[in-house]
Amino acid sequence: GHGAGGGVDASAAAHAPTDDAQAADRPAQKGAAAGPVGVSLPASAAPSWQSLPEPRPYLESICLYFALNGPPPVSQPFLILNGRPAGRGGEGLINNMCFPSVTCPGYAPPGQHLASVTVVPSLLEQGEREPAWLGEDTALEAGVRRELAEWFSDEVDEWRLLRIYRLKEAQEARPRGPWARSPRLHGAHTGVYACGDYCATPSLNGALESGRLAAEAVLSDLQCSGARS
Repeated sequence: GHGAGGGVDASAAAHAPTDDAQAADRPAQKGAAAGPVGVSLPASAAPSWQSLPEPRPYLESICLYFALNGPPPVSQPFLILNGRPAGRGGEGLINNMCFPSVTCPGYAPPGQHLASVTVVPSLLEQGEREPAWLGEDTALEAGVRRELAEWFSDEVDEWRLLRIYRLKEAQEARPRGPWARSPRLHGAHTGVYACGDYCATPSLNGALESGRLAAEAVLSDLQCSGARS
Protein backbone atom coordinates (compact mmCIF):
# COMPACT_ATOMS: atom_id res chain seq x y z
CA GLY A 1 0.00 0.00 0.00
CA HIS A 2 1.00 3.62 -0.33
CA GLY A 3 2.08 4.80 3.06
CA ALA A 4 -0.02 2.20 4.82
CA GLY A 5 1.87 0.73 7.73
CA GLY A 6 1.06 -1.43 10.68
CA GLY A 7 2.37 -2.20 14.14
CA VAL A 8 3.16 -5.55 15.69
CA ASP A 9 2.76 -5.84 19.46
CA ALA A 10 4.38 -8.96 20.86
CA SER A 11 3.19 -8.44 24.45
CA ALA A 12 0.85 -10.98 26.04
CA ALA A 13 -2.15 -8.64 25.85
CA ALA A 14 -1.94 -6.49 22.77
CA HIS A 15 -3.62 -3.09 22.59
CA ALA A 16 -3.74 -0.72 19.63
CA PRO A 17 -4.65 2.99 19.49
CA THR A 18 -7.61 2.36 17.20
CA ASP A 19 -11.20 1.21 17.38
CA ASP A 20 -10.03 -2.34 16.66
CA ALA A 21 -9.28 -3.10 20.30
CA GLN A 22 -11.33 -6.31 20.27
CA ALA A 23 -9.40 -7.63 17.29
CA ALA A 24 -6.17 -6.62 19.00
CA ASP A 25 -7.03 -8.72 22.06
CA ARG A 26 -7.80 -11.92 20.16
CA PRO A 27 -4.24 -13.36 20.30
CA ALA A 28 -4.32 -13.12 24.11
CA GLN A 29 -7.79 -14.70 24.26
CA LYS A 30 -6.51 -17.67 22.29
CA GLY A 31 -3.60 -18.12 24.65
CA ALA A 32 -0.95 -16.95 22.19
CA ALA A 33 2.19 -15.35 23.54
CA ALA A 34 2.19 -12.75 20.82
CA GLY A 35 0.23 -11.67 17.80
CA PRO A 36 0.34 -9.10 15.01
CA VAL A 37 -1.99 -6.14 15.16
CA GLY A 38 -2.71 -4.06 12.07
CA VAL A 39 -3.50 -0.49 13.06
CA SER A 40 -3.81 3.00 11.69
CA LEU A 41 -1.68 5.72 13.24
CA PRO A 42 -3.78 8.64 14.49
CA ALA A 43 -2.24 11.80 15.89
CA SER A 44 -3.66 10.89 19.32
CA ALA A 45 -1.75 7.61 19.44
CA ALA A 46 -0.87 6.23 22.86
CA PRO A 47 2.56 7.19 24.25
CA SER A 48 4.01 3.77 23.49
CA TRP A 49 3.38 4.41 19.79
CA GLN A 50 4.68 7.97 19.61
CA SER A 51 8.15 6.97 18.45
CA LEU A 52 6.83 5.83 15.09
CA PRO A 53 8.53 7.54 12.15
CA GLU A 54 7.33 10.99 11.21
CA PRO A 55 5.17 11.06 8.08
CA ARG A 56 7.26 11.77 5.00
CA PRO A 57 6.31 13.96 2.04
CA TYR A 58 4.46 12.18 -0.71
CA LEU A 59 5.66 11.87 -4.28
CA GLU A 60 3.21 12.68 -7.03
CA SER A 61 2.82 10.50 -10.11
CA ILE A 62 0.94 11.26 -13.30
CA CYS A 63 -0.33 8.22 -15.19
CA LEU A 64 -1.44 8.37 -18.82
CA TYR A 65 -3.31 5.45 -20.36
CA PHE A 66 -3.54 4.86 -24.11
CA ALA A 67 -5.53 2.39 -26.20
CA LEU A 68 -3.76 0.65 -29.09
CA ASN A 69 -5.55 -0.89 -32.05
CA GLY A 70 -3.32 -3.85 -32.74
CA PRO A 71 -0.20 -5.36 -31.17
CA PRO A 72 2.08 -3.27 -28.94
CA PRO A 73 5.63 -2.42 -30.07
CA VAL A 74 7.00 -4.44 -27.13
CA SER A 75 5.52 -7.93 -26.91
CA GLN A 76 7.31 -9.01 -23.72
CA PRO A 77 6.00 -8.20 -20.21
CA PHE A 78 8.67 -5.58 -19.56
CA LEU A 79 8.68 -2.41 -17.48
CA ILE A 80 10.45 0.09 -19.76
CA LEU A 81 12.63 2.63 -17.93
CA ASN A 82 13.76 5.90 -19.44
CA GLY A 83 17.55 6.01 -19.64
CA ARG A 84 17.56 9.71 -20.48
CA PRO A 85 18.00 12.15 -17.56
CA ALA A 86 14.89 14.11 -16.66
CA GLY A 87 14.86 17.54 -18.29
CA ARG A 88 12.85 20.70 -18.03
CA GLY A 89 11.91 21.01 -21.68
CA GLY A 90 10.41 17.59 -22.10
CA GLU A 91 13.59 15.52 -22.43
CA GLY A 92 13.35 12.57 -20.11
CA LEU A 93 9.72 13.43 -19.37
CA ILE A 94 8.61 9.80 -19.11
CA ASN A 95 9.86 7.95 -16.06
CA ASN A 96 8.64 4.49 -17.06
CA MET A 97 6.01 2.76 -19.15
CA CYS A 98 4.61 -0.68 -19.88
CA PHE A 99 1.88 -2.53 -21.76
CA PRO A 100 -0.22 -4.14 -18.97
CA SER A 101 -2.40 -6.03 -21.46
CA VAL A 102 0.65 -8.07 -22.49
CA THR A 103 0.72 -9.54 -19.00
CA CYS A 104 -3.06 -9.60 -18.51
CA PRO A 105 -4.99 -9.71 -21.82
CA GLY A 106 -8.22 -8.91 -19.97
CA TYR A 107 -7.02 -5.33 -19.49
CA ALA A 108 -7.97 -4.53 -23.10
CA PRO A 109 -10.70 -5.62 -25.52
CA PRO A 110 -9.86 -8.37 -28.03
CA GLY A 111 -7.51 -7.10 -30.72
CA GLN A 112 -6.45 -4.07 -28.68
CA HIS A 113 -3.81 -3.31 -26.07
CA LEU A 114 -3.30 -0.91 -23.18
CA ALA A 115 -0.26 1.34 -22.72
CA SER A 116 0.56 2.87 -19.34
CA VAL A 117 2.96 5.83 -19.08
CA THR A 118 4.18 7.33 -15.80
CA VAL A 119 5.56 10.83 -15.25
CA VAL A 120 7.12 11.86 -11.91
CA PRO A 121 6.80 15.66 -11.56
CA SER A 122 9.36 16.01 -8.76
CA LEU A 123 12.08 14.88 -11.19
CA LEU A 124 11.21 17.73 -13.54
CA GLU A 125 11.19 20.60 -11.05
CA GLN A 126 12.60 23.99 -12.00
CA GLY A 127 13.98 25.28 -8.73
CA GLU A 128 11.15 24.76 -6.26
CA ARG A 129 8.41 24.61 -8.89
CA GLU A 130 7.52 22.01 -11.45
CA PRO A 131 7.11 23.27 -15.03
CA ALA A 132 3.84 25.15 -15.46
CA TRP A 133 2.91 23.22 -18.60
CA LEU A 134 3.01 19.96 -16.63
CA GLY A 135 -0.33 20.86 -15.09
CA GLU A 136 -2.03 21.18 -18.46
CA ASP A 137 -3.32 17.90 -19.85
CA THR A 138 -2.98 18.93 -23.48
CA ALA A 139 0.63 20.07 -23.12
CA LEU A 140 1.50 17.02 -21.00
CA GLU A 141 0.04 14.63 -23.56
CA ALA A 142 1.90 16.37 -26.39
CA GLY A 143 5.22 16.11 -24.55
CA VAL A 144 4.67 12.44 -23.74
CA ARG A 145 3.70 11.66 -27.34
CA ARG A 146 6.86 13.37 -28.66
CA GLU A 147 9.03 11.24 -26.47
CA LEU A 148 7.11 8.04 -27.22
CA ALA A 149 7.51 8.76 -30.94
CA GLU A 150 11.30 8.75 -30.49
CA TRP A 151 10.99 5.24 -29.08
CA PHE A 152 8.25 3.72 -31.24
CA SER A 153 8.10 5.93 -34.34
CA ASP A 154 4.91 7.31 -35.90
CA GLU A 155 2.65 4.49 -34.71
CA VAL A 156 2.26 6.46 -31.48
CA ASP A 157 0.10 8.94 -33.41
CA GLU A 158 -2.56 6.23 -33.60
CA TRP A 159 -2.64 5.64 -29.86
CA ARG A 160 -5.85 6.95 -28.32
CA LEU A 161 -5.58 8.70 -24.96
CA LEU A 162 -8.02 7.15 -22.50
CA ARG A 163 -7.40 9.12 -19.34
CA ILE A 164 -4.84 11.02 -17.29
CA TYR A 165 -4.65 10.36 -13.55
CA ARG A 166 -2.83 12.78 -11.25
CA LEU A 167 -2.00 10.94 -8.03
CA LYS A 168 -0.87 13.53 -5.50
CA GLU A 169 0.01 10.93 -2.87
CA ALA A 170 1.25 8.09 -5.03
CA GLN A 171 4.17 7.15 -2.79
CA GLU A 172 5.92 8.33 0.33
CA ALA A 173 9.41 9.69 -0.13
CA ARG A 174 12.25 7.31 0.62
CA PRO A 175 13.06 7.23 4.36
CA ARG A 176 16.34 8.33 5.86
CA GLY A 177 18.16 7.15 8.93
CA PRO A 178 17.68 3.99 11.03
CA TRP A 179 13.96 3.75 10.25
CA ALA A 180 14.88 2.34 6.89
CA ARG A 181 16.02 -0.85 8.65
CA SER A 182 14.97 -1.25 12.30
CA PRO A 183 11.45 -2.56 13.09
CA ARG A 184 11.82 -2.08 16.86
CA LEU A 185 10.15 1.05 18.22
CA HIS A 186 11.88 1.32 21.59
CA GLY A 187 14.94 -0.86 21.15
CA ALA A 188 15.26 -4.59 21.70
CA HIS A 189 12.85 -6.72 23.77
CA THR A 190 10.15 -4.07 24.27
CA GLY A 191 7.43 -6.00 22.43
CA VAL A 192 6.44 -3.22 20.04
CA TYR A 193 7.38 -3.29 16.38
CA ALA A 194 6.52 -1.40 13.21
CA CYS A 195 6.39 -2.56 9.61
CA GLY A 196 5.10 -1.28 6.31
CA ASP A 197 6.40 0.45 3.22
CA TYR A 198 6.62 3.66 5.25
CA CYS A 199 9.45 1.99 7.21
CA ALA A 200 11.38 1.02 4.09
CA THR A 201 11.33 1.85 0.41
CA PRO A 202 7.94 3.04 -0.91
CA SER A 203 7.18 -0.11 -2.89
CA LEU A 204 5.71 -3.59 -2.62
CA ASN A 205 9.25 -4.88 -2.16
CA GLY A 206 9.77 -2.43 0.71
CA ALA A 207 6.54 -3.49 2.41
CA LEU A 208 7.44 -7.16 2.13
CA GLU A 209 11.02 -6.58 3.31
CA SER A 210 9.81 -4.53 6.27
CA GLY A 211 7.31 -7.23 7.24
CA ARG A 212 9.98 -9.90 7.07
CA LEU A 213 12.39 -7.86 9.21
CA ALA A 214 9.67 -7.24 11.81
CA ALA A 215 8.76 -10.94 11.93
CA GLU A 216 12.41 -11.91 12.34
CA ALA A 217 12.78 -9.37 15.17
CA VAL A 218 9.68 -10.75 16.91
CA LEU A 219 10.94 -14.33 16.67
CA SER A 220 14.40 -13.35 17.86
CA ASP A 221 13.08 -11.42 20.85
CA LEU A 222 10.65 -14.20 21.79
CA GLN A 223 13.46 -16.75 21.67
CA CYS A 224 15.65 -14.54 23.86
CA SER A 225 12.74 -14.01 26.26
CA GLY A 226 12.16 -17.76 26.49
CA ALA A 227 15.83 -18.40 27.19
CA ARG A 228 15.82 -15.83 30.00
CA SER A 229 12.71 -17.32 31.59
